[in-house]
Amino acid sequence: MANILFCINDSCTQLLRTCLYSLKKSSGLDRLDVYIICSELKEENRKLIMEMEDDRVSVSFINFDKNCISSAPVFDRYPLEIYFRLFASELLPHGIDRILYLDVDIICINSLKELYNTDIDNKSALADVLGIDGGVAFAFDPQSGISDTLTNTTTDSSI
Repeated sequence: MANILFCINDSCTQLLRTCLYSLKKSSGLDRLDVYIICSELKEENRKLIMEMEDDRVSVSFINFDKNCISSAPVFDRYPLEIYFRLFASELLPHGIDRILYLDVDIICINSLKELYNTDIDNKSALADVLGIDGGVAFAFDPQSGISDTLTNTTTDSSI
């Protein structure tokens, strides 16, 4: 079982559906509990997203009052929803010990098992920073900063 987090607005519905489809096909994760932090998501879009549920995927919506961050800077490319993930630890149900945040505009073509199960040694967060020739995963400790490199990751540059 893997917990997956997305933060979206109405314009992200089709991207999210495509991402979820790719996760179901390629992530290598047996069960996906998907949490979606959103604000004012139209009912028709909620229904479209809920269509992705099956015996391996459950979807839960978490409503966020965006008025509490209305003064945050936004740009065309960076909507207010990018800030929602900063409040995830307060908004998610208790008992979740690990969650993978993904942007909706990704397509999963390889297994996420290694990344999801990476031992982050009691750190608060893991960031997989991808570049042209692959990437490096770091674990973050809020008191001391970035820890040692945890794993080297690779990408298929032919795609």
